[in-house]
Amino acid sequence: MTSKEEIEFYETIYLLTFGKEKNFFLNSNFITICRFLNENYWGDNLILRIRLLSKLLYYDAIVSPKKIKNELIRKSQELGEILKNPE
Repeated sequence: MTSKEEIEFYETIYLLTFGKEKNFFLNSNFITICRFLNENYWGDNLILRIRLLSKLLYYDAIVSPKKIKNELIRKSQELGEILKNPE
């Protein structure tokens, strides 16, 4: 799989899993993302979606230009914190 094909694969995961384009998560702030997740998912399904989104954002941080890399890592870490402290 080429790098381009891998990026396209992960873009498809966003759409299939969340019903939103990858850019929604890249361009939205953390509060907007959390609001979207809370409005659309609950219980174990919510936890699984948060875990997957955190990993997807981290992957995108690795393959993204430096100017957005830190922001994506921050979003990924913030989602991880929700999993540690779900209250």
